[in-house]
Amino acid sequence: MAVYFTSDLHLSHQFMAKHRGFSTVQEHDDTIIENINSMVHKKDKLFILGDYAWNQYGMLRGEEINCIHKELVMGNHDTMVTKSYLRQFERLTGFRDYKDFWLSHCPISSEDMRWRKGNLHGHRHGGFDDPPELYMPYFNVNIELHNMHPVKFDIIEEIFSGYSTD
Repeated sequence: MAVYFTSDLHLSHQFMAKHRGFSTVQEHDDTIIENINSMVHKKDKLFILGDYAWNQYGMLRGEEINCIHKELVMGNHDTMVTKSYLRQFERLTGFRDYKDFWLSHCPISSEDMRWRKGNLHGHRHGGFDDPPELYMPYFNVNIELHNMHPVKFDIIEEIFSGYSTD
């Protein structure tokens, strides 16, 4: 089982579809879902670090993601009733630890790292043209910053393998 991270899908969000260069919301959502399904297999694990779906239709579109082991770290736009998320996600959290990384939607304070390797987050949609190593110990998994694809955890671990918190 492989593990993947992504954030800020904003399924069915008209403004984000246009901002990302898509002609329609349908094209936006189709591309995101196809890209996720091309990488993440049914029994893999997918963490979505916030801002999953803009509305109920986006939630319906999210059901097309083939992966059955999904967790959602809630973001500032994840405002629908909890039971609608629980139909698709094994676990909902606001903040969590995973293999020595903090998982959050927004970046956390460096003072709160507490001996973790880093902070995997989303929320920030731009301004990250430099290699991720320059932002250590932060790694932004926003789907926009990874060519509209999720990021495999092995790649994140490899990037962090040369980083020391000392």
